[in-house]
Amino acid sequence: MFESLPSTLVTPAKRIAVLLRISVLLHRGRGSSLETQVQAEADGQCLNLTFDDGWLASHPLTKADLKQESSWLKSIGIKLSFA
Repeated sequence: MFESLPSTLVTPAKRIAVLLRISVLLHRGRGSSLETQVQAEADGQCLNLTFDDGWLASHPLTKADLKQESSWLKSIGIKLSFA
């Protein structure tokens, strides 16, 4: 997918794709709000998501989806961590 892009656009395209995937994943309930504050911090090829205390524990499906997403993102060289 990214191979067909000019080399200068590969990294920005990957980053946008990752953010869109995470946004869709977190919009699970399609409700009016996420019910938590999520902080995202990017550093190179790493993305760290921080949720309110206890939120992930009370949303096990989202946590499982984030684990799966982390595995998929690893295949394109991006490390996703969350807590």
